[in-house]
Amino acid sequence: MVEASNKLGDVPIHFATTEEEKKSRQHEIDSRSVFIKGLHQDITPNEIESYFNTIGCGDAILRITVFDERRKKGRKNKNVTLCAYVEFQSLESHTRALELNECVFDGGMLRVFKKRTNLPASKRHNG
Repeated sequence: MVEASNKLGDVPIHFATTEEEKKSRQHEIDSRSVFIKGLHQDITPNEIESYFNTIGCGDAILRITVFDERRKKGRKNKNVTLCAYVEFQSLESHTRALELNECVFDGGMLRVFKKRTNLPASKRHNG
């Protein structure tokens, strides 16, 4: 594995050199990430980060990706809620974030789950 310097701070950037290293790296990232459902349609990454600051792990966030699950699944529901992936620097912050499951945030109920590693459709089934 090759490491490169990072202008964003102390977190190294890794360039996996083999397919196995890529899978291992993705699994490691996913083990420090959460999936959040139930965000209102006007949420910003800064608001999510501020919320996680309330439990002391906002400064440990490496990446926030917000998306509209309705578009992803082809739904046409007018009550849009957003989802997000949040990647943390440490497993400790990840564990604290999971404790926010079913907490009220901005008038709605948050659902916080461990992020699963996505597999291509061709690799999901053994036959």
